[in-house]
Amino acid sequence: PPDGYTLIHVSNSVVVNPYLYKKLPFDIQKDLTSVGLIATTPMFILAHPSSSVNNLRDLIDQMKQDASKLSYATPGNGTPHHFAMELLKTRAGTQMAHVPYRGAAPAVTDVVGGQVPILVSTSQSVADFVASGRLKMLATMDPVRVDKFKDTPAVAELLPGFGVSIWHGLMVPSKTPPAVLSALTDALAKTLAEPDIQRKLSGIGFTSKFEAPPAMQARISAELETWKTVAKSAGIVPE
Repeated sequence: PPDGYTLIHVSNSVVVNPYLYKKLPFDIQKDLTSVGLIATTPMFILAHPSSSVNNLRDLIDQMKQDASKLSYATPGNGTPHHFAMELLKTRAGTQMAHVPYRGAAPAVTDVVGGQVPILVSTSQSVADFVASGRLKMLATMDPVRVDKFKDTPAVAELLPGFGVSIWHGLMVPSKTPPAVLSALTDALAKTLAEPDIQRKLSGIGFTSKFEAPPAMQARISAELETWKTVAKSAGIVPE
């Protein structure tokens, strides 16, 4: 019910699901409205240390030369990791086979083991492997370099305008009274401004990033259009 007590935690999945499933229980633009964005977390492109791919330019060049020798692992079909790499392939005009796994752990394990050369992952899943030299970071898909990994360039440095992050937000039923929505938004903004909350989010790999309802709605609208194009280009058909 639109009473201010029914809140829904959403992530990037709400903007890709329309291109994965024919039937969904709700329409993200008609049935829900934004309270605000909570946080984002960056994704990275990584490679096995034995790979001759040492940076994003190497990866794109090799995809153009012989895509059959490359493949990339993700936590699964339809994940932000999958769609982000498909967008990169579209922007770069290249091809590379997708190897979907059931979760991050098996994807990371197989890339560390050398079964798949390229990985798309968040830092939480790979930090120890990067630190020990068992994986090498090629680029972040965030719009800009990430503070904790300043030596890792952003994809946007080679492909201007590119930027994909995993994000989380709060929404409510679309008929929630404006005054109630405003109170919820204010409460969320104040909570995310607290240093302790920011530290806790940072500790699990997230960056506190409040966005007011209009900005979050604009984000959703823009990404729905982006992923619609990517799904069509990648031949992803709703089931």
